[in-house]
Amino acid sequence: MTTTPLVSICIPTYNGEKYLKECLDSIVFQSFKNIEIIIVDDQSTDATTNIISTYLTDKRIHLYTNDTNLGLVGNWNKCLEMANGEWIKFAFQDDILTTDCIQLMLDAGSNHSFVVCNREFIFEDSVSTAIKDYYNNQLLTLNTLVKSNKNITLSGKYISNLSASYIAINFIGEPTAVLFKKKWVQKIGTFNVNLSQICDLEYWLKITTQNGLVFIPKKLVSFRIHQNSTTSYNIKNNKSILDPLILSYELLFNSSFESFRKSISTIKKQRLILYLKVKLYEIHQLKSTPEYTNFINILLLKHPLLKQYDNTSVFTKIIYNILILKRKF
Repeated sequence: MTTTPLVSICIPTYNGEKYLKECLDSIVFQSFKNIEIIIVDDQSTDATTNIISTYLTDKRIHLYTNDTNLGLVGNWNKCLEMANGEWIKFAFQDDILTTDCIQLMLDAGSNHSFVVCNREFIFEDSVSTAIKDYYNNQLLTLNTLVKSNKNITLSGKYISNLSASYIAINFIGEPTAVLFKKKWVQKIGTFNVNLSQICDLEYWLKITTQNGLVFIPKKLVSFRIHQNSTTSYNIKNNKSILDPLILSYELLFNSSFESFRKSISTIKKQRLILYLKVKLYEIHQLKSTPEYTNFINILLLKHPLLKQYDNTSVFTKIIYNILILKRKF
């Protein structure tokens, strides 16, 4: 006899008063009812918690307020810690789920543990042309890669080779588009706090390069882009410059990516090593701030294997400049 699984819908909030009600309404009226709604507020200073309080008559909703501001990744990890469900579904305070989102994702994942759906982007009027261009023309998605009009299962080997071909590009999707089993939290831990922009990509790859995923081409979520979003802020202020370096290092050496390394060819592995070298060189060329310099020094101290790639060889310089000229870096 099968039982209905509990799904934990995790909503990390911080100063989200503008769009929060629309987000919450899309969640409380889900066709699938066996959910707990975990809201973790990161010391909001606007009306966020006041808005949430009007929903607390729904016993499925649980509000937790952090004693101190944990930051984006820390707050995501707090959500994972508080979740009790068999499945975890993130929903950002800016975003919207279709009424049947949870049900359709559960149905697709009946024999799997990681499901991702297609999504649409909502651009606010204030969003710059550069940000719109990033999402419309630069952002690679599973929908453009697999071109399927029905649910499709992609193997760990397939995902590994995609990630080796498109290094540090989140082709899987934002947390709002993902549903995964909590057992993975016990197995691989929480999100990497050293990453500012692609912490979700690294986490998804830890799971899917081992286990694969199910992709739903139907758009079940709407991901909102506005000038105050974390993504917009990171792109505008170049806060994610270290992310590709950290991810490429993790792919090459972290034990969670052993399946990834076994799945890719020697040529792709050598390309990843070259990518790592070029990223190290780029950071040095950009005359990094003391913050970046200190981080690199700590990274080199913590990971001695990285030192052998921290060089300024003529070959690395040539590759770097070729990539810059071709706008592929």
